[in-house]
Amino acid sequence: MQRIQELEKYLPADDPEALPSLSHRVAKNSTVIFLGQVFSLAANLVVTVLLARHLGKAGFGLFSYALVFVSVFAIFADFGMPAILVREFSRRQWNPVELLGNAFIFRTVLSIGAIVLIILSAWIAGYSATLFKIITILALNILVTSKLSTVRAVFEAPFNASLQMQVPMLLQLLDSLLLVGITFALSQSGANLQALIIGYSVSNLPGFLLIIFSTVRQIPLRLAINHNLIRFLIKESFPLLIYTILTTLFVSVDILLLKELRGEDDVGLYSAALRLASPLLFIPQGIAVSLFPLLSRYYEQSKEKLSMVFRLGMKVILVVALVLAIVTTFFASEIIHMLYSQEYHASARLLIILMWSQVFVLLNFYFANALTSVNRQQITLYAATAMLLINGLASWILIQVLEVQGAAIARFISSVVGASMQLVAINRVFVFQFGRLFLRLAVFGVLFGGVLTLLSRAPISIFLFGPIVFLLILAIIWRFFNKDERMMILSLIRASSRASSPRRINRP
Repeated sequence: MQRIQELEKYLPADDPEALPSLSHRVAKNSTVIFLGQVFSLAANLVVTVLLARHLGKAGFGLFSYALVFVSVFAIFADFGMPAILVREFSRRQWNPVELLGNAFIFRTVLSIGAIVLIILSAWIAGYSATLFKIITILALNILVTSKLSTVRAVFEAPFNASLQMQVPMLLQLLDSLLLVGITFALSQSGANLQALIIGYSVSNLPGFLLIIFSTVRQIPLRLAINHNLIRFLIKESFPLLIYTILTTLFVSVDILLLKELRGEDDVGLYSAALRLASPLLFIPQGIAVSLFPLLSRYYEQSKEKLSMVFRLGMKVILVVALVLAIVTTFFASEIIHMLYSQEYHASARLLIILMWSQVFVLLNFYFANALTSVNRQQITLYAATAMLLINGLASWILIQVLEVQGAAIARFISSVVGASMQLVAINRVFVFQFGRLFLRLAVFGVLFGGVLTLLSRAPISIFLFGPIVFLLILAIIWRFFNKDERMMILSLIRASSRASSPRRINRP
């Protein structure tokens, strides 16, 4: 019993009686997020492959460009509010009924405005009839989609804050499964791009309705405007709105410039590689969503535990991202040929560059969430501004010199700069020996790459399990996770085990 109490001291609670329940929720939330995002990632990968093969480079490039165009304007519906809502539901300083109702009103008005702005901008731009129709359909999808943080994110926030992420995660998985089924059926029937876009949008509707139903069962939806609360949300979210605008433009500018400078074929090649690298954001997203409420509470309760939780999340992100980047470097060509077709052969080299840039994109995402949890969201604006300016300028220059590879290199350079800038701010808030960690990771990367090289001609069983055994041995020898971090991991594992076991209900 003493051992269990020692483990559970690393989990926050508003009162001692709530501690066991909270530990169960933390473990369950982390497990569900990871499994749900893995399944969603697999489903989205299937959709990407089906679309890329069915549409070809030009058609897939047109589809990708339309998505990027809509996402640029959808940031005004986002308004940087999702993280603020989770934080405020977690801290419980506002009436949750008022918070939900006012956030819904505000985000709905913003979403409708964004839809009008998208359609008007596409009309002014003079796009072809096909592209205009595709953009219009995707614009209407803003209201219901789980892929953009708009209206639907309002109803997901209470579950995130209470560490019950299994509800929105299961509904997002439902979206993905419906999308796979619809896309497969339409591609097999020879449907055109417009029909595929309609199916892409319709797949989000059931999940949207179910998340509303699930939320209002716990928190009534009352549409009474509280002007003080609206002003508070605007004030707190505005720095994140600017950050969201900058980061969205950062991930969009290369594709927008590629279409203007090189054409839809190169957009298709680039998007094929990018859509394999970008889903890696599920790693920091899962960790950040699970740890964000804990970081927010620890900021007011314990600076020591705050730094420990942050440090643990960062280590996991870096190790996983580095392993995936190294593996991709060795097998990029095989991955592209297996998933797509020979038409996308040039995407292999792009995939390598984008995967390494994604390591730093992951850090930027995690750093931004960590800074927001401790009320330092303004700091992220400087890094995001630098990333956008560097990516835009470098893309403009390098695309004309190196063609499509220039866009990938520009993203890598700007991602490194942004992560470095945020790291300076992180170092002032969290107690962490970053230099020692990065040195260890550099040595680890060299050793892991050497192991892959040595085992590349070994039997498949040895090649698959050898690197995993190497990782475990190295983590034990180097003591990569310190005592406190191991204690927290054990605490979450124990909590997860108890949460998944049948529990006896004592009735009066």
